[in-house]
Amino acid sequence: MSSYSPSQINSAFRGLVLAFGVSAMGFGAMAPFLVIWGHRSAGLHGSAAGLLFVAQAAGELSGGLASGLLADRVGGRQVLLASTVGMALGYGALAIVTAPAPAIIVIFVGGLFEAAYHPTAFALVGDLKASDDRTQAFGVIRAAGNLGTIVGPLAGAAVVAGASLSDVFLATGVLMAASGLVVLVTLPKRGLQVSLEEEAEEIHAAVPGLKAITQDRRLRLLVAGGALLTITSAWWEADGLAILRTQRPFGTSTFAIMIALSAAVSVVFQIPVTRFTKGRPVSVLLATGASVQAVGLLLLTAASLSLAVVVAAVVLIAFGEMIYGPNLSALVSEIAPRGRSVTYQAAISTTADIGMAAGPASGLALSAGIGARLMWVLALPLGLAAAAATAAAARGSAASPAGDAEAED
Repeated sequence: MSSYSPSQINSAFRGLVLAFGVSAMGFGAMAPFLVIWGHRSAGLHGSAAGLLFVAQAAGELSGGLASGLLADRVGGRQVLLASTVGMALGYGALAIVTAPAPAIIVIFVGGLFEAAYHPTAFALVGDLKASDDRTQAFGVIRAAGNLGTIVGPLAGAAVVAGASLSDVFLATGVLMAASGLVVLVTLPKRGLQVSLEEEAEEIHAAVPGLKAITQDRRLRLLVAGGALLTITSAWWEADGLAILRTQRPFGTSTFAIMIALSAAVSVVFQIPVTRFTKGRPVSVLLATGASVQAVGLLLLTAASLSLAVVVAAVVLIAFGEMIYGPNLSALVSEIAPRGRSVTYQAAISTTADIGMAAGPASGLALSAGIGARLMWVLALPLGLAAAAATAAAARGSAASPAGDAEAED
């Protein structure tokens, strides 16, 4: 990073923020309609539609840990470009799919390419910014992502209303390609992490993500806690439309507005929240964020009473994520040994993959088996367990910021 001027670094950061927001818009356009599309167009009936999310998450899990090593070796820019092209082709191809097996295969391929996108972008942010500025930088990029998720579902709803349900995937493909174009234009050709003299040492140090998880106790705790949170949040984000319909009349447009509201709250309050929490113990912030998110999900037990209850729940979930997300990303950048930044971010990104693999299917099954209200109640103990695990990891990092993994090398 020292070989680049401040203006080049700022330009690269702005490019990452824009690319991240555009890709979030693309995924947000299709995500709320994936289950409904599976029912209507892909021949996946009932809870079988959850297999789409399982396949997407399986693709991310298959490629995620290996992609961290790849990005640490060949450079973040190249990996971001490859992943955006792969996502554009993979998700865009769903527009012409009409059978279960091809749908599952194609979305698996899309997930395989998406595996590298988020961890690589987050690792580059961590490398661009000094330690004191990382939490705010991650807050900015997450705010951009949430801005994309405001426009994405609304754009997706407009495409569905004006064209067809399948055409929403074409829109996603175009937006993913646009994200790659931003990366191509704004990021320097050589990696931003280190100087050329340091690259050989960084490559030698890199290890696959699975090995990093087994070596570093803090990383294991963060993955475990994050997995619990993403499983329960998937009950809302992926299954919310189907599950809330069992509690109250709930249309596609209303659900899209709720998703957009959550993103809007994050866009408006993310940076103020990050500034307000700056300097406070990371363990407390992670535990607080996880707990607030769990309470928001618990509030959905009363969704049948009023739409205002759903709005309040959405706001609480958003505030929990605002507190938890940037602090988690900054902590991962802090504890990652030298040369393993993408590897560690890829390892932590598996929590989202686990959530998408287990969350949608388990949410649909639980709501059918024990009822929606008890399912939302179950989110509370799972969220509190996640809070305890992530807080323990953060406390451990305060004592040894770099590395159980380094000690074991």
